[in-house]
Amino acid sequence: MALPLAVALIFLSLTGCKDRDKGDFVLGAVLAMTGDASKYGDQMKEGMDLAVEEINQHGGINGHPLKLVVEDCRADPKTAVSAFRKLTTFHQVPAVLSGISSVVVALAPVAAESKVVLLNCAAVTPKIEGANHYTFSDLPNAKQEGAFLAESVFSRYPQKKVAIFWLNNETGLALHDNFKDRLLKLGGQIVADETHEAGATDYRAQLLKIKSTEPDVICMPTWSKEFGLAIKQARELGLGCQFFSIAAMENPEMLNIAGSAAEGVLYSYYSLNENSPDATSRAFVGAYQKRYSRLPTVYNWTCYDGVYLVAEALRHGADTGEKMADFWLKMPVYKGATGELKFSPSGAVTTALRLKTVRNGKFAELPDKNGK
Repeated sequence: MALPLAVALIFLSLTGCKDRDKGDFVLGAVLAMTGDASKYGDQMKEGMDLAVEEINQHGGINGHPLKLVVEDCRADPKTAVSAFRKLTTFHQVPAVLSGISSVVVALAPVAAESKVVLLNCAAVTPKIEGANHYTFSDLPNAKQEGAFLAESVFSRYPQKKVAIFWLNNETGLALHDNFKDRLLKLGGQIVADETHEAGATDYRAQLLKIKSTEPDVICMPTWSKEFGLAIKQARELGLGCQFFSIAAMENPEMLNIAGSAAEGVLYSYYSLNENSPDATSRAFVGAYQKRYSRLPTVYNWTCYDGVYLVAEALRHGADTGEKMADFWLKMPVYKGATGELKFSPSGAVTTALRLKTVRNGKFAELPDKNGK
C-alpha cells in the first residue's frame, strides 16, 4: 500500500514541488490558526504534521523530504486568498489543503485561475462540489449530512415537533437548508427556526423562543464550543428534549463545557472509527495517540488522509495542479485511514454516515439491534 503523503492544504511547486535550495517537497496549508475557528485549524494541522512526520521517517517522496508551510487565514476569506497567492507564487505549489466553508468557496476560483489543486478537508458547503476542475473534497458535504440528520430524526421521532437552532455562517446555513428541505419532504414538522453567531456565549433568548413551541427534538448544527454552551443553558432552562448535532461537535471541548447536559445527544458522524478492525485505521489511531496522548477528532483524520492523497499523486509523477487533478479523477478507490475514497467527476466523495452519542461523559457508538 502506498504510504500516505499529503498535507492539509498542500501546495506543491510547479517545478516538482521542491524547495530549489534544499531539494525538499514543499507543502502548504491555509488554516484558521487564530480566531473563533482556531480549534479546527489546530486539529487540521495535527493531522497534517503526523502525516508529514511519517512520510519523512520513511524516506519522503522519492527520496526527498516534505516541508509543511502553514499560512493563517483566521477563517477570513480575503485573508485566505492572500495566503493562497503567497503560497502559490512564493513557494510555487500546485496543490493546497484547506477547510472552513466560506474560505474554501473563496479559494476555489483562485485555484482554477492558478491551475492549483485545492483539497478541502473540513468544509461541508455543497457549493464546493463541482466548483471547477481543480477543487476536491475528501469528506461528505452538508447536502449528504443534512439529509442524513433529517432522516435520522424522522425515523426516531416521526410526526414529532422539531426545532432548528443553527450557526449563522456558510456551514450552518448549508446544513440548515438541507436538513429542513429533507425533513419537510419526509413529512416532518418544524416548529421553530432560530440562529446564532459564531463565538456567541448567551443563547437564552433563542432557547426561550424555542421552548415556547414545546419541541420534541432540537437539531443544532454548530461548532463544539457553541453547542456545549447552548445545551448547558437549554437544560438549565428546562428543555429536556432530544438534541441532534453534527460531526464537528465531537470535540473534548464540548464535553468540558456541557458536562452532564450533553448526555444522550445524538449526532451525525463519518465512517471513520477509532475502533475499526481495519489495519490502516488502527495504525493511524495508534500513531496519533502516541504523539498527542488522546484519540483523534474528525479533522485529524480527514487532513491526515488529505496528505496521503496528495502523496499518492506525487508518487505517480502528478507534480502539477493539472496532473494531480487528472490523476485523482482517474484514480481507483483509495484506501485511507477514513475508509475507501473515490472522487466523483465533481470532485466530491460520498462515504457512509452513522449516528453516535454521548454516553457516561464520552463520545460513544450507538448500541446495535442486540443492544451491544
